[in-house]
Amino acid sequence: MTDKTIQRIRKFKEDRDWDQFHSPANLAKSISIEANELLECFQWSDTDYDMKAVKEELADVLVYCRHMLDRLGLDEDEIVNAKMDKNEVKYPVDKAKGTYIEPERLRAMTNAEWKAALARRLTEIFGKNVFTEAELTKEFYVELRVGCSEFFQTENDAFDQDLFWSEGLRNWLLGDRSK
Repeated sequence: MTDKTIQRIRKFKEDRDWDQFHSPANLAKSISIEANELLECFQWSDTDYDMKAVKEELADVLVYCRHMLDRLGLDEDEIVNAKMDKNEVKYPVDKAKGTYIEPERLRAMTNAEWKAALARRLTEIFGKNVFTEAELTKEFYVELRVGCSEFFQTENDAFDQDLFWSEGLRNWLLGDRSK
């Protein structure tokens, strides 16, 4: 955000004497309310939304965030970079790329626990306990790659379906039904 825009936001608030209403708690509530109004733009469709409404609600979120930064005397670059430092440690590329699974959760699991969790996840995804190759989705492959990384060590660290299917894990997943 440019200094000119920041000054415009501040002037708008000052001209209306609204600073008296901008306690940290009120600003946090307003950020949440506006974020929910932004979410409402996507309530019935992930792809069919009104871009004008999205821009307006996103702008409201940003304006309230600017007010919160000012109220608390925070520098956005400083706090964002501090948080990014933590995120880069918490979500290393080699563990988090292409997945939403918490790396800490995966590192703490034993192989037996991981296999049980994977079996539960597959049942959740497909609603049954018997799987064919065609039913195993990309989401499954991403979760499997992160959780069973020993099956996915390739030169470019990319998923290798042939390696996956050749290592016997397929037979475990399919309950030896594919033989």
